[in-house]
Amino acid sequence: MIMKRIVTIIAVVVAVVTSATAGTAAAEPELPPCQGNPQRSDVVLEFSEGEWAFLYRLIWCVEENQITWAVPDVVPVLPDSSDCSWTGTHEESLEAIPGGGSWLGFAMGRFSCPNGAEAPDDYPWGIIHVRPDGTSAIQAQGTA
Repeated sequence: MIMKRIVTIIAVVVAVVTSATAGTAAAEPELPPCQGNPQRSDVVLEFSEGEWAFLYRLIWCVEENQITWAVPDVVPVLPDSSDCSWTGTHEESLEAIPGGGSWLGFAMGRFSCPNGAEAPDDYPWGIIHVRPDGTSAIQAQGTA
């Protein structure tokens, strides 16, 4: 079971990196200008084996030791054999943490899977903390 899960995770990452199948992965969002190189957070990965995967990260800019902007990057992945569909980002927020210069980002997506399940919709989500020193941490993640 562990090996099957590892293979699934690797397949999802390969699909995202190569964008092998049209419509399975989105391009990086358009970014505002930044004096340096924008930072990229750790990636939240939630998935339902064989049905869908949800990847979420933040991209942010640091200028003069301050975060000047942050942009969420949500990537839904659907295997060719999936009956599910991506219905979009259900909820999203970005906010500066008072006094510290850090920001918190939240994103929740929605997949609709008409497979006769009691709850046909899945809502994967993640919370990411980004800092002006270029580091990040996944605070929490899950699927509702």
